[in-house]
Amino acid sequence: MQEVLKYLRVSGYKTFIVTGGGPDFVRVYSESVYGIPPEQVVGTAGGTKYGYCKDGKPFLAKDPKLFLSDDEKREYAYGRRRGCPTPRWAA
Repeated sequence: MQEVLKYLRVSGYKTFIVTGGGPDFVRVYSESVYGIPPEQVVGTAGGTKYGYCKDGKPFLAKDPKLFLSDDEKREYAYGRRRGCPTPRWAA
């Protein structure tokens, strides 16, 4: 994998990591392991729900809400109007 990434960079390509999970975890080690800076790691940014259990203890839980930038929202809406069910940034 690292050989392929090195070859692509030498050939003039900009390499990214695209993950279906949270990008924050991958950004911690992407540069030291793959030579890919944190700003070139793309992933799913979901919400976090904070609440209290019945016994009063606080909890954090993943929220299925997806956070999108304004550009991503526009691109998603454009793709839907064109009959494209999957946005290009999610493919």
